[in-house]
Amino acid sequence: MLIKYNRDGIHHAGAMRLLPGLNEVDPAHFAEALKWPAFKALIEEGLVEEVKEEKVEDLSKMPVREVVELVKATDSKGVLEEMLRAEKREPVVKAIKAQLEAIDPTAKKV
Repeated sequence: MLIKYNRDGIHHAGAMRLLPGLNEVDPAHFAEALKWPAFKALIEEGLVEEVKEEKVEDLSKMPVREVVELVKATDSKGVLEEMLRAEKREPVVKAIKAQLEAIDPTAKKV
């Protein structure tokens, strides 16, 4: 499942680790975290959001502008690389490549 973390820094909740922006998490880990009042508070405050699309591949069904905004907020290199494999729309591909470069300027260009 896809979760958006709207805060700087890393957040750990049990076996789940959230980086800023889009994160792919195990639904069982998310369900476990929902048992904790502190994690529920993050959801209520809008700091953690469940993304309607369940998989990275499903993001191609979202409007370009929304996906580009998700990309710009995402710090997970793995999620971005997965998005790059699944996405065909040029503005989104360009945004993903730019974000990957921003995260790791020394990485091999994709």
